[in-house]
Amino acid sequence: MSTLLRRNPFIVLGVSLPLLLVILVLVVQTVKRWGGERPTTPVLYVFSADRVVQQHLIVDVADGRLGLALEVPDSEVHRRRRAGASLELAIHDPRDGSLQRHVLDVEAPDDGSGRTPLVLPPALRRLELDRSPISPGGARLVIDRRSGSGLFRDVFGFGRGRARYRLELDGVGFDVPGHPQPYGAWPGFIAWVVGP
Repeated sequence: MSTLLRRNPFIVLGVSLPLLLVILVLVVQTVKRWGGERPTTPVLYVFSADRVVQQHLIVDVADGRLGLALEVPDSEVHRRRRAGASLELAIHDPRDGSLQRHVLDVEAPDDGSGRTPLVLPPALRRLELDRSPISPGGARLVIDRRSGSGLFRDVFGFGRGRARYRLELDGVGFDVPGHPQPYGAWPGFIAWVVGP
């Protein structure tokens, strides 16, 4: 085997150079994440929800206070899909990695207009929020729909795709717990928590 490799240096280069490139890129990404500044603003977002809830959730932040409602079309199909639907919000603080989860009741009757105001727990009603897409510290909450295998899937073509939340700041991504929908354009972002 060693004789074969000595006589065919191009085989050695063809195998070793791509592997060295992969290792170099992984090291650069890791060093950039370790050395980069972390986001500092807590974020309120949809931790998990049934698809019917995500499609029809109405978010309203007035004077820094949160209001949520569901506006589901009045049809037999939507009534069946809404039965047993779930909605869980979370507040993630990237400074210490803490996570507060809040399960909301989505079964309340509507107000006659097809819109159902959701009852918020006291902890969410007290928050002061900012609906800007970019936090005061410059971060964004995005859904990363790339493969769970990252660079290895891109290079070698294997791995399983999944969606995950990430806070992005200055080109560096930080994982955020939660279960976003893998398909669809709704980002799951509610607001930045700027006050108690």
